[in-house]
Amino acid sequence: MRSRAFDRDKYGNGLLMDFGKLEEVPAYSFLSDLHSADYFEILIFFRGSGRLFLDGEEVTISESYLIFITPPQKRRWYLEAGDKLGWYLKFENDFLGDFFSDKLFPYRLQYFYNRSVPPIFNPQERLFSFKHDIMEEITQELENVQTDSIHLLRSILYYMLIKLNRAYCTFHGLEPDTELNNYAFQFKRLLEEKVREEQRVNFYTEELGLSRVSLNKAVKEQFGITLTKMIKDRLVYEIKSELLYSIQSVAEIAFDLRFSEANNLTRFFKKCTGLTPRDFRAAYQNDSYVA
Repeated sequence: MRSRAFDRDKYGNGLLMDFGKLEEVPAYSFLSDLHSADYFEILIFFRGSGRLFLDGEEVTISESYLIFITPPQKRRWYLEAGDKLGWYLKFENDFLGDFFSDKLFPYRLQYFYNRSVPPIFNPQERLFSFKHDIMEEITQELENVQTDSIHLLRSILYYMLIKLNRAYCTFHGLEPDTELNNYAFQFKRLLEEKVREEQRVNFYTEELGLSRVSLNKAVKEQFGITLTKMIKDRLVYEIKSELLYSIQSVAEIAFDLRFSEANNLTRFFKKCTGLTPRDFRAAYQNDSYVA
């Protein structure tokens, strides 16, 4: 599997952000070969159709849709023939995190690191005060990078991410407040880091110094699902990724994910998806994939 790294030398000056037109992206970026990337991506399709398999979950690509991709999600593109029209935005975590001294910021955005809600939405209204001008402003700034460009672009990106978060949450019925529940965001980050090793609720409550009731309340208020459901959803996501993109046996996957035996993983996976791990893998390999 190929892994694409952010091009830190494209603009220089520590500018860990890129923006441009989808129609100018090299064709190989949308091929069906399996790949991942070490940066965040937001794709705005004004025109285009097809499918994207993101960590094994099928995402339908339609006109006027936005797609959010979190590192290091594995992806395969199946775009239909024809012109694609829109914008891409990609950036490294450090571009914002270091400046705002908030390592939780990407986790505060509901469209990143969310394994329970589709990473897409169709805007129902104008998102930005300068719907067209803001795109042109970013483009011009990148074409004529100055010593203070990093500050201007960082401010514009921050503005866009917050506005997108509000619209995404309205579309999916989620809580848009990025400052409401710090414990919920801390749990979200910890889950991303530790899910392969720990699926016990007690581990997360102890790490965060909270009672189960308090953490469950924070998670449910922020993400709309229970603490247990969020752990299960994230674990299923990890199992699917292993089944689709590794050659490990079910027993080997069970061992890596700390299941006491393969049968326990099989029962858990079938209860959550309706398919056994072997049936899920076979369906994908036979091109009869069921999400």
